[in-house]
Amino acid sequence: MISGSAFSQILNQFTSAQTAEAWVTGRLRANTSLESNAAPGLGGFHLLNNSGTLRWLIRGNNTEAGSNSGFDFVINRRNDAGISIDLPFSIARATGDITMPGIVNMGGNSTVASNLRIKGTASGITNGGGISFYELDNTTRVGYIGDAASGNSDIYITADVGGVTLTPANGVVSIYGNTSNMLLYRNVGMAAPSMTTRSLGTKAVWFPSVTATQADYATGIEDGNIWNSVAVSGTIYGFKWYGGTTQVARLDGVGNFETINSFRVGPATGSERLAAKSNALSFNRDVNTGAIFSATGHAYQFNHTSSTTPGSDRLDLLVYNTAGTIVSANAFSVNGSGNIGMGVNPQAAYKLSVNGTVGARKVKVTQETWADYVFKAGYKMPTIAETEAFIQANKHLPGIPSEKEIIKDGIDVGEMNKLLLQKIEEQMLYIIEMNKEMKELKKEVKELKDKKD
Repeated sequence: MISGSAFSQILNQFTSAQTAEAWVTGRLRANTSLESNAAPGLGGFHLLNNSGTLRWLIRGNNTEAGSNSGFDFVINRRNDAGISIDLPFSIARATGDITMPGIVNMGGNSTVASNLRIKGTASGITNGGGISFYELDNTTRVGYIGDAASGNSDIYITADVGGVTLTPANGVVSIYGNTSNMLLYRNVGMAAPSMTTRSLGTKAVWFPSVTATQADYATGIEDGNIWNSVAVSGTIYGFKWYGGTTQVARLDGVGNFETINSFRVGPATGSERLAAKSNALSFNRDVNTGAIFSATGHAYQFNHTSSTTPGSDRLDLLVYNTAGTIVSANAFSVNGSGNIGMGVNPQAAYKLSVNGTVGARKVKVTQETWADYVFKAGYKMPTIAETEAFIQANKHLPGIPSEKEIIKDGIDVGEMNKLLLQKIEEQMLYIIEMNKEMKELKKEVKELKDKKD
C-alpha cells in the first residue's frame, strides 16, 4: 500500500536506479486506465528489447484538425538501430481506415462484414496494388489479385504457376459490364481473341482482323441470324468439320462445300429428296433401306464411274423400280470424250448411241457431197451388162454395201441416201437412153411399114 502521491513514491524509489519518471519491475496493473498524454507524434508506449533498444512504438500521430480527424493511431516498427522502418500501421480516427505496409497473413476462420480495400502505390490508372498469395516460405508467390498499374485501371487474377479455376455450385459464371460486355484472351501472336457486344448483336472474335481489307475470324448473332466469318472471301479460307482427328467436310470462303462421305437433303431415314455420296447423286430414294417413296414409284440416280480413262470415265443415269431394283443402269450416259449413250454405254465411234427405237418428227442430216455428180459431164456410168455381171457375182448393186457389211457396221443414213439417189439417177439415165432408142426403133418400124404398103 502506497500512501501519498503515487508519482512521488515511485519517483523517490527508483531515482537512483533508472533515468525515468517511473520504473516498475514486474507487472503493472491499472484498474481504470493507463494514459499517455504526449503531444502528437511524441510519447506513446515504447517496446524495447532486453538491451534497451527501441523496437516498437505505439502512439497517436499527427495533429487534430477538427471533424474527428487527426491524432490517428499508429504502430511503428524500428530497425536494429532503433530507426523507423517504412510506413507505420495506422488507423484513421475519422474514417476507421486501416493502412498497413507489407503482407497480411490470415489464418483460421473469419467473417468480413464489409469490403476489404487494398491501397495501391499511386492514384488513377497508374495505381498498382492487390493481394498476393505466397508459399510457406513467404517468398515464392503463386498468385495475385489486384491492379497491375497497366494504364487501364484493369483488375487481374494471376496464377504464377498453374491455372485459375472457378467452381460455382450452380455452374454459372457471370461476366458483364455497365455499358457493354467484353471478354478478352491473352494476346498471343498477332491479336487476342475476344467476345464483345456490338450494335446489331454480339460476336465472338477468335482472331481479329489485321488489315483494313480483312474481316475477323468470328462467330456472331446479327439481324436474327447466327453467322460465322473468315478473314477473306477466297478458296483458301473456309470452315472445316472434324470427326475425331479426321476432316469430314469443308466450306470455303466462296461457298464451295466438300464432304468425304454422303450429303443428304432430308431426314436420315424415310424419303430423301436428294442424296449425294462419293460418286453418286440420288433423287427420291432412301439410301438406307432402298425403298422408293416418289410419286411415280421410281427413283433416279446419277453415278460416276471415276475412271481415269476418258472413254471409260462416264456419268450414268440409273433408273430404279418400286422394289428398289435397277431397271436401267445406263438410261442415259455421257463419257469423258463427250459421247452419249441411251440404253447402252457410249461408243467410241459414235457421238450418240441408242439401244432401241428412236422416234422423231423430223431428222435432218447434213452432207458435204451429193449424187448430182452423176449428171455431170465425164461421169462414167457402168453399162447394163457390167451391172448385170456385178449383180451375178456379188448379189448386190455396185457401190451399195452388202448385207454382211450392214450387219457389221450399220449404215450412214446420209451416205446411204446419196448412194441410193446415185442409183436412181443412173437408172434415170438408162431410161432416158432407152427412151431415145425406143423412139428410133419406132421410127424405123414405121418407115419399113410404109415401104411395104
